[in-house]
Amino acid sequence: MSSETIQLTSVPTSPTEPRGVLNYETIQVTPVSSSLGAMIEGADLSQPLSDRQFGEIQQALLEHLVVFFRSQPLTDEQHKDFTGRFGTCHPHPVAAILGETNPVSAVENDKDKPPQKIQDWHTDYSFHRAVPEVAVLRSEIVPPSGGDTLWANMYDAFEALSKPMQSFLEGLSAFHPVTPEFIFEYRRTRGDEAADRIAKEFPGTEHPMVAVHPKTGRKMLFVNPAYVGHVVGLSSKESAALLSFLYAHIDSPSFHVRYRWEADDVAVWDERCTTHQGPSDFHPHHRLLYRVTAGFYAPSR
Repeated sequence: MSSETIQLTSVPTSPTEPRGVLNYETIQVTPVSSSLGAMIEGADLSQPLSDRQFGEIQQALLEHLVVFFRSQPLTDEQHKDFTGRFGTCHPHPVAAILGETNPVSAVENDKDKPPQKIQDWHTDYSFHRAVPEVAVLRSEIVPPSGGDTLWANMYDAFEALSKPMQSFLEGLSAFHPVTPEFIFEYRRTRGDEAADRIAKEFPGTEHPMVAVHPKTGRKMLFVNPAYVGHVVGLSSKESAALLSFLYAHIDSPSFHVRYRWEADDVAVWDERCTTHQGPSDFHPHHRLLYRVTAGFYAPSR
């Protein structure tokens, strides 16, 4: 089904301009921070959505970058069906190389499988030539404390920079490799053959440091500390200094929203113009989330 086009009354063009107001008819949308994020009520994601309602959810996502739904107990099939409205669902490209075909992936940690000690801001698998357009994450088991997820607005991160810095970054690209930690984890869990194959199939790729969103036309900072190796064309010292500055810049709470999960919540975010992270602050408690991604976006100027 194709969704109707729902027109935004306004789209914010600077970090000081408030987000626009939509003429929503089928959902209620409540912003949860000044930069990004909104709660959506009035939709049952377990059921087929009308074109009108899905179109409004799409537009809310474009405006707020990440949207949240409470009390949405979904099966894997319902999760895939909803995500598939945004684009073709696909497994993680690394999982696909290893033979996985199911686009639903579990994100699970407990006392025997602790989360990574440090999780940096990241856009999912930006070491690939294309990143997902949209990710949909649902919660099944949540810890009694901790286990939140944070998102950062990369439009605002770019727009908060000085004009000379913006112009400088617009001419640069960064190299995004698979990290040694990523390979080590697969070597530990899947063996040498799988790890060696991943390293061969994903040699890394270059992306512009400032990209343009294909739907909104807005410029966004496209870097993340989890997967960026270096800035192309700069010396190692110059690259390290520039990236250190940008990572500290992204860390500003003014660009963030932090979400406290409850069981059966669903979060939908635009992977193109956000980065996200999950603090490792809930061990040894059990947390189980399921993720599906849709569409592919090759960052471009």
